[in-house]
Amino acid sequence: DNPITHASSGSTSFDGSDDYISLADSDSLSFGDGSDDTALTISGWIKTDDVTNFFLINKGVYNSTGEYEIFVNGSNHLKIHLFDESVADCFIGRRTGDISANENSWTHLCFTYNGNGTNGGISIFINGVRSDTTDDSNGSYVAMENHSQPTLIGKNGTSYSEGSIANVGIWSRALSASEVQ
Repeated sequence: DNPITHASSGSTSFDGSDDYISLADSDSLSFGDGSDDTALTISGWIKTDDVTNFFLINKGVYNSTGEYEIFVNGSNHLKIHLFDESVADCFIGRRTGDISANENSWTHLCFTYNGNGTNGGISIFINGVRSDTTDDSNGSYVAMENHSQPTLIGKNGTSYSEGSIANVGIWSRALSASEVQ
């Protein structure tokens, strides 16, 4: 089936200083109601000169109105976090090892979540290969909230991505490993 949305049918370049895509709030881009989560998949292609602190997508602001974020941190680990904003500093997530070897080449990223409220329900795929290595969580997670924030591609807070992002897709179900491939 088709994803809920595509941010772009081709690639979009981001200059690292002020470029991003904003998708208006929609219940179809939220996957929790504060009590339960539903399954989701988010995928996209990235090409970066430097993957450090690269932001693919996020909905809301962490520790306030956050729902989810997918990014590469300062240690070049690709991460997904799902936030339970009913409790301060509470999230579940998974991360990969260092992905700097993927710089300067188109890389397919795919994140699936089965909606079970645990780290174990989250999978990260890089170029079709399951690549998550470590749980990354804090607090006693119950479920994402449904906040009215936009979904942002290429930006998180005051930080902006530098590189290209293409064909971002969001599904309201967890794709299987064979579907990801």
